[in-house]
Amino acid sequence: MPPSRRLWRTLLLCCLPVLPALPGVFVATWRLPYPVLLLLLAGSVAAACAFARALHKAGVRQESRQAGQDWTRAVVDAAPLPLLVSQLDDGTIRYANARARQLLGDVDGQPLHALLADGAARARVGSLTSPGKDGERELVGAKGRCFPALVSTSLLRDAHGPRVLTGLFDIGDRKRLEERVLAGQAALRRELAEVERLRAQLAEQAVRDGLTGVFNRRYLDGFLPGALALARREGGVLSVLLIDADHFKKINDGYGHASGDRVLKAIGAELSAMFRDSDMVCRYGGEEFVVVLHDADAPSAELRAGRLRRQLAALALAAEDGRPLRFTVSVGVAAFPLHGTNAQALLNAADAALYRAKADGRDRVCVAALPA
Repeated sequence: MPPSRRLWRTLLLCCLPVLPALPGVFVATWRLPYPVLLLLLAGSVAAACAFARALHKAGVRQESRQAGQDWTRAVVDAAPLPLLVSQLDDGTIRYANARARQLLGDVDGQPLHALLADGAARARVGSLTSPGKDGERELVGAKGRCFPALVSTSLLRDAHGPRVLTGLFDIGDRKRLEERVLAGQAALRRELAEVERLRAQLAEQAVRDGLTGVFNRRYLDGFLPGALALARREGGVLSVLLIDADHFKKINDGYGHASGDRVLKAIGAELSAMFRDSDMVCRYGGEEFVVVLHDADAPSAELRAGRLRRQLAALALAAEDGRPLRFTVSVGVAAFPLHGTNAQALLNAADAALYRAKADGRDRVCVAALPA
């Protein structure tokens, strides 16, 4: 046996009593792993070095993985909104920051879709686990409280592989504010509609006769010039009927003013029912009424005035005290452009024709004379 080998053998035999304590000494002093130490003691320096390098790389990877995980958690914890980290494959929540735990309670280990308040949506596992599916969701939070939230998801890659980072923003207060705003807007629309209705009612009342419901003279003063301008522009015709209740003062004196009002209401109702919507009926003043007939010449207006006179004479009214009440009317007819080319001239011509009907015995229709 060579002397060198005999020397190593002698040293090893001398060290046998302390071999059980040597691994602890080497590990404590040089931090050598036990497998490396055993390989060194066996005399395989190359194998020990290779094994040590492999252990070092594994340790570096482990430290890097742990550092990456710690960094991810630090970022998630520092975020100013609730954040969840979940598995990409099944949506299992692996980590929730403090804000998320405050909003949702203890959710670690739960599937992400279990946060959905809607059972049908909860059945679709991918409704919250797929990155990029952002939107508004109804969620179940701590103590079973349901609340609307904006949910934003994105893909996160760390040392453990791809995961889903989910951000939540409780919009319950905003929703309640929106509901109050919408309710306020609806109330405002109702108020505006009521104001518009009242305005239209006031505008209508301003041009309507309160007793008979037909238009008043104010409306006639604005309507007749416009109707004449239209007839002039289109080369058409237009007629005016001026109607007066005969012996109206005797009706008021003999039957009472309430009975006189009944006569005026009856005249207004018959005029409104008899003439077209394109025609215009108004109370001119007292017991006088005016009807403006579109597209009616003097002969046509005279025929319609005669029919009106007969219908009114056939009415059987009851006075306030129950006595039968009958009345007649006289009508003056004037036509544009035959008897006048402006509103005042046409009304004057109809008034002159009415005066002649009164003078000839009342209860009749007279057409205006041609201007000289």
